[in-house]
Amino acid sequence: FYPIKKIVNSTETGLIISDDILSKDDGNNIVSHIYKDTLPDEEALNKIKMPVFSRGYDEEQRNMAKAQELLGGTIQAVLVGKSIYYAPWDFIPRYRGVDTVFIEMYDRPEFLHKIIQKLTDIEEVKLESFERLGVLDPYLPTIHCTPSYIDGVPSKTNPPDGKYKLKDMWFRSMAQMFSSVSPQMHYEFDLKYSIPLMEKCAYTYYGCCESLDNKMEMLEKIPNLRKVGVSPWVDVDKMAEQLGGKYVYARKPNPANVAIETSEAVVRKETAQVAQACIRNGCPCEFVLKDISTVNRNPKNLIVWAQTVCCTLDEYYGER
Repeated sequence: FYPIKKIVNSTETGLIISDDILSKDDGNNIVSHIYKDTLPDEEALNKIKMPVFSRGYDEEQRNMAKAQELLGGTIQAVLVGKSIYYAPWDFIPRYRGVDTVFIEMYDRPEFLHKIIQKLTDIEEVKLESFERLGVLDPYLPTIHCTPSYIDGVPSKTNPPDGKYKLKDMWFRSMAQMFSSVSPQMHYEFDLKYSIPLMEKCAYTYYGCCESLDNKMEMLEKIPNLRKVGVSPWVDVDKMAEQLGGKYVYARKPNPANVAIETSEAVVRKETAQVAQACIRNGCPCEFVLKDISTVNRNPKNLIVWAQTVCCTLDEYYGER
């Protein structure tokens, strides 16, 4: 089917990004940023407003009609909803600057707590509005690039009013810049605020590029955690030992391996190490190549990578 997205409109919160950009290649949307502090004090924070969300029914119908006209019945157009994605520490540095955030974790933690609380309040309003407006969709094939299907979700099949609940959904979250902070500070500034939101949903998928192999004690405080992002920077074996059979080992291989020229030997070694660790520890696993800034204008790098990973995994899982 051809997906047409449900439309949600929102009033402005007053959160703004101000940055200087440095681009090396005009044909690449991966650029460098220096973010300016647009939330420097209590006065600026107090100006932030709670958003009001509404459904764009008329726009949805126009989009459906256009799709049906263009497709001419060759394939069905289907209205699809939204997933849940909450990564406040991907955005707070854009409002304040990365250096500012790291320094203020020590020098001004009470103000950072007020900022994350404000964003958490905004997210709670958003989630409740998505549920009320009937735009949640547990049948989307992916959660942030990874497979989403799991037994028991959604809890109801096709509710009569078409409105799925938060308890039918995956919750997706991460704190990528927190690779550099301790487990205690990671919990204090992120999970302590996110867990009440996570508990509204069926399952949680946490982690992306941040190293989490020294933070499993913290992650186990998430009551419905089912999938953990395993970045290129972790100790592969240590992570598998900690995840065991309790969580999906969502491996993010190193995108540098496709950046210049893809070496089959390097990719095979990396893939085999993960496969061996997961089999040894009973980890369900998945491989998702993410954050590809460049392939050196050579898409074949991706083809070689995918073929090598598939062949290597077949060697370990082919007869299982």
